[in-house]
Amino acid sequence: MKNSRFGHLRKPHSLPQLVLYVLPIVVLFYVLTCYTAIVVLERIPHVQDEVVYIWQAQVFRSGHLYLRSYPEGLRRFFDHEFIINNGKWYGTFCPGQSVFLAIGLLVGAPWLINPLFGSFSVVLLFYLGYRVYSMRTALLVSLLFAVSPFYIVMSASYMGHTPSLFFTLLAFVGMTEILMSMPRAVRKSWYMLVGFSLGVVFLIRPYNVLPSLVILAIVMLRRFLSLPKTSLATLLREIAAFSLPFALLAFLNLSYNRIVTDHWLVFPYTVYAPSVSIGFGMSGSEWGAPFTPADAIRNLSKNYRALKSHLLLWPSFYAVLIGALAFLGKRRLMSLLYLFFLILQITAYFFYFHPGTYMGPRYWFEATWILVLLLAEGFVVLFSYVERMLKSRVISLLYVLMTAVLISLNLLSDLSYLPLFRGYNGMTRISLPNIQKPALVFVSAVSNWQAYGRFFIQQPALFEKQDVIFARDRALHNVPGRGDNPLPNQMLIDYFPGRAVYYIGE
Repeated sequence: MKNSRFGHLRKPHSLPQLVLYVLPIVVLFYVLTCYTAIVVLERIPHVQDEVVYIWQAQVFRSGHLYLRSYPEGLRRFFDHEFIINNGKWYGTFCPGQSVFLAIGLLVGAPWLINPLFGSFSVVLLFYLGYRVYSMRTALLVSLLFAVSPFYIVMSASYMGHTPSLFFTLLAFVGMTEILMSMPRAVRKSWYMLVGFSLGVVFLIRPYNVLPSLVILAIVMLRRFLSLPKTSLATLLREIAAFSLPFALLAFLNLSYNRIVTDHWLVFPYTVYAPSVSIGFGMSGSEWGAPFTPADAIRNLSKNYRALKSHLLLWPSFYAVLIGALAFLGKRRLMSLLYLFFLILQITAYFFYFHPGTYMGPRYWFEATWILVLLLAEGFVVLFSYVERMLKSRVISLLYVLMTAVLISLNLLSDLSYLPLFRGYNGMTRISLPNIQKPALVFVSAVSNWQAYGRFFIQQPALFEKQDVIFARDRALHNVPGRGDNPLPNQMLIDYFPGRAVYYIGE
């Protein structure tokens, strides 16, 4: 019996049954992700952004929102990309992800945070598949997610995309429940869940909130059209239920801006790179450069190729076209709404100067689950049609066998593919020879960021308390324009007296 164009009433599975179905899938994903984080990625950052997240987490763990820079003549010895060092010393990113990593630092395992968020995302995706489509779809989408190298590797990293994905999915759970409840009364707790979730996304990756807010506006419009005019007050109360938690968390982020940049609406990244902007014109992280529609198309192409390489290993990526069959099922409007969110996410980053490809199309990460969800539903629609046409239960058995083969082949491919990420971007864990401590180690680092980055990440933010301090040799930097003029190392040696001095070349 249907109760709206978006959902229908059906006999639900019990909570123990749902747990029994999803728990093995969560365990599978968690094991694959922890293996990748510990063995393949060696629990170290592999890109500058990760270095900043970890360093910023160390600052937070020390009880500060930022540190005071060293005296002006010495700051350049410790400069690192995407870290501001202008008297105040802080990272360029919003605080959300580093707060989570700081919790991991408290237990000595910051690498554990993203695998947990990734595992929680499996649960939410399973729930969406079950709530909107069917148990078959829920199982298949969560299994495909669990064996996708894209989700495994990103969830094994320190990047903020993984918790951002979790809270985006959590917001979609709330919005889905709102739609599935129409035209009946909607619990305000769903609106509060959406507001809280998108507020956390704003604390992690503010730009990513925009596509979700567009979807929320559509949900609210649909809700408004379903209510009698006398219920306008009800709608306003629902909007308030969303706005309160979202505004509170957004205020926290803006307050962080005020503390570190001295301006409510000036985000740290724009202090580091004033030329960064959305849209065509002059843009760039280190210095301004022309960003044209042709550049945007090239970025789009890079992300598409990265998606083909990382989303599914077998069968061909073009199997996602089966997802078009989802629009032949009973949830066409929900499928269309989800697909529109993916289009919005891709469009939003079409106007951003950088392609962002890192272990896959990371700027699309928070929305690519839609491809997997529609693919799963497309398979289910296809088999359900064949099942009805042949009127044979054998088709159900065939569906199970094909699903097992599909997941097994992806899993086998993962076991050979995931180790290829070891040493990704030239980063591997290093070990120092026995040296006299306390020590001051100068690192030659003018060719690439990894030369100093691999040592920078080994020292907590409060350098003075450490047995070994790593500094740039003569304060020279690998980024043109940042520390071109050499400084005498003796300046730093005099500032940290009593330390044994060592030099490491590139």
